[in-house]
Amino acid sequence: MTTEPERRLEPATAVLARALTDTAVRQRWQATALARAFALWLVRRRAELGLSQTELARRLGVSQPTVARWESGEHVPEIATLVRLAETLGLHVALEIVPAHPGEGTAVVEEDAETPQGARLHALLAVR
Repeated sequence: MTTEPERRLEPATAVLARALTDTAVRQRWQATALARAFALWLVRRRAELGLSQTELARRLGVSQPTVARWESGEHVPEIATLVRLAETLGLHVALEIVPAHPGEGTAVVEEDAETPQGARLHALLAVR
């Protein structure tokens, strides 16, 4: 009886590094970076609070499949939903989007608001 040589699993980082040598895979990976980061954050916080996807969905007024999509790392919620998430989970959310090559002479629009639940919103938009 012959035995097969023992197979060793590759570390995930090695598998990912090899996959990212493919241009299409690398582009998709980069395009979903925000969704993956959000998914990790959401799963971690939901676990800390001992909430199921169903319970979080109920608190947010969305469906459980919606929470599952966010946690898949393929989708991100709309800004209004981020506000509800911050209020529901007691979190501070700051989102900054900066162009790759910001130009000189930007005009800034700044606005403060409060949600009906008392969360403070601060928007700072810089336009060229």
